[in-house]
Amino acid sequence: MSAISLKKALSSSGNKAVLKVITILVMIGSILAASFAGQKEQQIFAKGETALIGNRSIEHDRALQEAQRNAVEQGVGVFVNSETVTKNFKLVYDKILTKAQGYIKSYEIISERPDGDIYRVEIEAVVLLGSVQNDLAAIGLLLERKNLPRVLVLIAEENISQRGGAVFSADLSMAETTFLNKLTEKGFYCLDAKTAKASLSRERALKLIAGDQRAAQAIGLEQGAELVITGKALATPQDISDLPQMQGSGFKSARAEITARAINVDNGRILASDSHSEAGAQISEQSAGAEAIRRTSTVLADRIIARILAGWTEETSSTAVVQIHVAGLRSYSDLERFKNVLRDQIRGVESIYQREFALNSARLDVRFAGDAQMLAQDIQRTRFVFCRAYVTSASQNTIMVRIEF
Repeated sequence: MSAISLKKALSSSGNKAVLKVITILVMIGSILAASFAGQKEQQIFAKGETALIGNRSIEHDRALQEAQRNAVEQGVGVFVNSETVTKNFKLVYDKILTKAQGYIKSYEIISERPDGDIYRVEIEAVVLLGSVQNDLAAIGLLLERKNLPRVLVLIAEENISQRGGAVFSADLSMAETTFLNKLTEKGFYCLDAKTAKASLSRERALKLIAGDQRAAQAIGLEQGAELVITGKALATPQDISDLPQMQGSGFKSARAEITARAINVDNGRILASDSHSEAGAQISEQSAGAEAIRRTSTVLADRIIARILAGWTEETSSTAVVQIHVAGLRSYSDLERFKNVLRDQIRGVESIYQREFALNSARLDVRFAGDAQMLAQDIQRTRFVFCRAYVTSASQNTIMVRIEF
């Protein structure tokens, strides 16, 4: 059915509201496609500031990070404002564009100086709208802002000739090798998995293969990783009776399926989870299985990495969720006072989500314009009238706080 006949059918049946929605969706798709396809650069001047605390290095870093966030926000805004939309359609379009991602390709500090009790930084940045995945320079900046997370890759593999199910081989498997190659190409800091595998008991290995999140966190903590990518690869023979192009060729065919997840070690958050399947052909079944695993892991690694980078881009460009564990509370009232101080006295705290309160301790998720290190510094410096608060540890996404009275 043509667009004209569809429009007549909808109009004749009184479905004008449906037609309006379809029209809006088509407009959204067209405008977003044009925006992302262009990948135009924007030269943005942005400012950031922070309170003077007597530590110039920290003041510089915090003001610079705020300037970078502001640059991305302004850059995305320029893309939004450059489009022409109807008045009734604008609110819908704006909501969708807030999900679009911008990132800094490069920047230069124009000026920085103390001004009264404020430290100010001004930058000139090149901002792009879209995915950072294929921009190596921008990925380098992003990894630096995330404090160069260390990545551990553990993918159990079962090829056609193997028996007994998927296992973690002493050497790198085909899937692990492919993932590591893709990660190192992007500039990720990857750890050697051999040490981790040597410490794996059969029970722990089986838990990892089954997708046990706590097992992945535990091995990541032991090996000093901030991010663990774990999964399972399985290759099976493929019947070529339905593949006339292969009959009589002497080649064997196999199909591989791989599942993988990327997990934050300190808080257990899953950054990415996906699966993929591809076929491969070679002169032997084992070689065909290896080729299928290589092809499958090549596609899957790109998708997992893209989702990791997208999540980190959002965190560094707007706000991140930092988990805070608070110990030493005497009552629920103490927890409420603690939350009020965070909300009222620490700049950049946008929302506080209480996840748990039990046995004089609590777990909070705090949406913060900055990273866990910055929030930990603020908590340590903040004066809590009703108690003394001590930061006992801080990792990339989690802060441990002890309260004393």
